[in-house]
Amino acid sequence: MKKLFLLVVLLLMAAPVLCYAGGEGGPRKAAESFFAGMQKGDIDGAFDTLFTGSHILENKPQVLEEMKKTTQTNLSFYGKMIGSEQLMEETYGSSVVRLVYLLKMDKHPLTVEFYFYKPKNTWFISNVLFNDDFALLKRNK
Repeated sequence: MKKLFLLVVLLLMAAPVLCYAGGEGGPRKAAESFFAGMQKGDIDGAFDTLFTGSHILENKPQVLEEMKKTTQTNLSFYGKMIGSEQLMEETYGSSVVRLVYLLKMDKHPLTVEFYFYKPKNTWFISNVLFNDDFALLKRNK
């Protein structure tokens, strides 16, 4: 009986990880959908989908529009997107997840950091950062 109780406790402790690790609508799926849209060249649609449910979309639509324009302009310096690969995943308590990806481009790779937040039951994007300085990866570990 003690072993069963311990197993249940361990599963409950892992629940925040399990709910986004491969579940529908979680942070990883959102990041992958974002990259799929970007690879098709649909920067606006990729950002709109990523920020669905985020308070940034509701409260600061001008910030999102500026992010779209800046991304569109800056990506042209790095060439066509070839693919992406996940470099890191960190959880902070049960409410914040940080995902770091390498964005493979024709001319130069980029890192993309996603911060997802779950105040109650639903994950949403809180911040996304693009960077071409790999020295920052080590500092952020």
